[in-house]
Amino acid sequence: MKSLTERQVEVLHKFGILIVFADSQNIRVILTAFIRTAEEQNVLFRRGLSKCDGYINLSKHQQRLAFDIVILNADWKPINDYGDAPEYKVLGAEWERLGGHWGGGAGFAAAGFHDVFHFQAGPAD
Repeated sequence: MKSLTERQVEVLHKFGILIVFADSQNIRVILTAFIRTAEEQNVLFRRGLSKCDGYINLSKHQQRLAFDIVILNADWKPINDYGDAPEYKVLGAEWERLGGHWGGGAGFAAAGFHDVFHFQAGPAD
């Protein structure tokens, strides 16, 4: 396995902090995507779900600098709400406080991107 860069280790460390924070808020989360191959990324690109083709323009997932999570409700069922589920906003705000970028945040909205499941490295990571 390839060694992780300092930046990748920092993102994983912050992800651990986010998981502990989620637990402290009684928010159950599961990791649904971390590392993607070029082929997996290209499928998302062709479906219009990403601006990164996976070959020329690499995604943060391919660089091990992003992850996707899904929040589970009290019955352990996924909350797949692309709108205003408060749990995603709570975790998104915490991730941004830690210095990361959240797919449901203002920075992504300004770029025409809305993905409450997506958490990626910030410029300082």
